Amino acid sequence: MLRSFARSLQRVGRALAGEVPMNPQPMVLFKFDREREVDKWHAFTDAYFGGRSEASWALAPDQPAAEFSGRCSTEMDEGADLARAGYCCATSKVDAIGDYFDLECYSALVYTVSGDGNTYLANLRVDSMAGGGGDVWQAPLPTRADGAWTEVRVPLRAFVMTHKGRVVERRMEIPRTRVMSMGVSVSALAGMGPQEAGAAGVSQRPAPAAGAGGAATGGGGGSGASSSGGSAAGEESSSGSSSGGGGGGLLNSSTFRLLLREIRAEGRAGGEDDAPGKW
Repeated sequence: MLRSFARSLQRVGRALAGEVPMNPQPMVLFKFDREREVDKWHAFTDAYFGGRSEASWALAPDQPAAEFSGRCSTEMDEGADLARAGYCCATSKVDAIGDYFDLECYSALVYTVSGDGNTYLANLRVDSMAGGGGDVWQAPLPTRADGAWTEVRVPLRAFVMTHKGRVVERRMEIPRTRVMSMGVSVSALAGMGPQEAGAAGVSQRPAPAAGAGGAATGGGGGSGASSSGGSAAGEESSSGSSSGGGGGGLLNSSTFRLLLREIRAEGRAGGEDDAPGKW
């Protein structure tokens, strides 16, 4: 906690010195409104190692969003190089080593999604020099069972380090300047659910219509309220009934379907989202 507090003070000091913006504007990282943008990601499953899960990542046929869908299976082939199966993910492609997403100025990521009531995982992979080749930072990404579009706000402090699918017990802060790729995943096994999402400070609110101004474009207007670090009007706690139930992993069945319209960074590093007491 003391290290986190020191890093927060360091960010504030750099902002006061003019090295980083004090109040950065929301930045759209991905907007999946056309095939060219969707092609920047790809799907991956445990089938690569001998599992039997299936997943696809493509432009949705009926709206400007990417569709991540498929079936998670705990079955595996004989001789599979797996300790356990039942895993599907979609992740951004890494074009070149050293081509990072620099999130130092920001405190949260906002995912505009329409789901099936399952709690997915938001994934961030950092440069191997900063975190190790098998290390992925993960946070719960709840969705509504009725398929309504929501903006899920995930504080960067909510991401925990995992190694080969297991949470690293020692609490560390994600290297915000060395994020190589972003992704979403789902598992047939128990994992983080709505209760964990609420405890981590993850929250939901209704999303604006596709093509609307403000939050959808990463500019002012609708995104301004949520970038303050507090709960905006109409915001819903991710631990409520809107997330579709309790527990972790796939809640409804082995099949899943998640629509993802946009991912943006917002909030002020060193602000309320980064308060040491929220760790």
